[in-house]
Amino acid sequence: MTGIWTVARQTFVQCLRMRMALGFIIMLAVALAGVGITVKGDGTLNGRIRTFLDYSFVITVLIPGIMTIFLTVGMVAGDVRRKQIFMILTKPLARWHYVLGRWLGVMMLNALLLSLAAAAIYGVVQYLKSLPALNLMDRLALMNGVLTARESIPPMPPDIEGEMARRLKALTADSRRYEQAIEAYQTRETCSREQAIDLIQKEMHKQIMEDMQTVGPSRVIGWKFPAPNVHGSQIRGTVKVLLVEPKTGQVVAEADESLTCQMVVETPIEINEMRGMVSWADQKLFEARFKKEQIPYFESKKISPGQHVPIAIDPAIQLSYKPVPTGSFADMPFVYGIWRFSNDKGMPVIMSPREDPSNQPATLTIPASVANNAETLKVEYRNLNSPGDPMFDTEELRAKWPNPNVKLSTLRFSNDQISLLYRVGTFEANFLKAILMVLLELAFLAAMGGLLGSFLSLPVGSVFALVMLLFGRMQDFAVTAAGSQGGHGDFVEYFCEACGYFLRFLAFFIPDLAAISPEAHLADGIRITWPFVSVESAAPMLARCAAMLGAACLIFRRRELGRVQV
Repeated sequence: MTGIWTVARQTFVQCLRMRMALGFIIMLAVALAGVGITVKGDGTLNGRIRTFLDYSFVITVLIPGIMTIFLTVGMVAGDVRRKQIFMILTKPLARWHYVLGRWLGVMMLNALLLSLAAAAIYGVVQYLKSLPALNLMDRLALMNGVLTARESIPPMPPDIEGEMARRLKALTADSRRYEQAIEAYQTRETCSREQAIDLIQKEMHKQIMEDMQTVGPSRVIGWKFPAPNVHGSQIRGTVKVLLVEPKTGQVVAEADESLTCQMVVETPIEINEMRGMVSWADQKLFEARFKKEQIPYFESKKISPGQHVPIAIDPAIQLSYKPVPTGSFADMPFVYGIWRFSNDKGMPVIMSPREDPSNQPATLTIPASVANNAETLKVEYRNLNSPGDPMFDTEELRAKWPNPNVKLSTLRFSNDQISLLYRVGTFEANFLKAILMVLLELAFLAAMGGLLGSFLSLPVGSVFALVMLLFGRMQDFAVTAAGSQGGHGDFVEYFCEACGYFLRFLAFFIPDLAAISPEAHLADGIRITWPFVSVESAAPMLARCAAMLGAACLIFRRRELGRVQV
């Protein structure tokens, strides 16, 4: 192993002296600085940091990745081309020691470069975080949607089979209508009776799925979720008491923005161990209300103006969704509706009127107390036909939506685009896991470069490796696009089908880099779990990395180094 370490150390020093490596390092620094300065997102602080994280991680993967390919291919192939390999191997050094040492030396450079890039990205995020937000909702979206680590809970599967059975029973009850439907399918599709029945059931299944994801004007759609477990995840801090009203149980206090942004109306909190509810919150101030029976304890708990007292805020949960208008009003800019949350215990019930941009992901934050001691959480959405819907014609809604002529179309909520989110970790832990996943990808690229450099020249090996990097980033699209045109008879379609088989074979050696990329999880505040890091990322990366390094050692061991390289 001494030989491997010697080559690795010499490779690391050699990389630092190379103008090509220095050029890539400068390029990475300029790109990260440029993104940090110029990126604006959607104009909000939340959108700016989210966009910066997304772009900065793509840059941190691609620029060091391309550098790694050129270094590993160039060093091995260059030593052979310049005949320097003979001077290296005259020492008591096995050829496989040389290959592994080159790979390890480049990975040492990658680790150093990635550490500096990670420090720069984290520093920019902390600087942007200190900037003023547009409003409390902007800060709330940032702290609960980006600078956190959340678990995502999909809705429970709908009872499609039960609905299928009910609709089939209703259809077969009218035998004449049922036979007419079968005959119509037989005539249109030119098929047997059994095939027509199968087609009817498939069409019915498709219609049920569509009906369960759409809601018409003044209609209600609902989902059930497993109740999230949020026990023991209170947010703690210190606040300054400004006003105390013992007769009404009101307390107004000043708090840091990082605390007020966690306060949703009706969120349970503890101030100096007294339980209350948040009645309103601003960027620096909030008001809490306490029950009448707690008022006599104000003095004993020593809550008075001017004091700094500890506070504990119960966690919040978020509902993520995307409303899509359909029909004649599909191009409308906003949708209006009422969300209703309840649990299987019957209480509490939370209702929230919403005005959301169409065709855009939206997030609604509610107190996690709605899921207390419950097994399931029921979520319902009423699509308001107009802001003057008589069922919800309240003073609050009239003030929020003063135009009574706004009409809504049918809305579609795709089941794969709606989920419950709750906090389970910190942004810092998520960030470190994302950096580790980037390092694993660079390790794979370094091994692939070492393999190609063991038997190809620098230009050929580098181009081939860059094509493989591009394929890894577009693997799912490339395989689907190539294989979807086959099977219809002409030469072009057979050729596309053959390409699909070849790309699927190639995918066995090149992992789907886009599917295991961490930037989407990080920018959306979704927890990167250790099983995802180890099973989904580390296992395929390291297995292919070991296989490629083994093949590189075997090829280089049997290679005639004096032969002209092509």
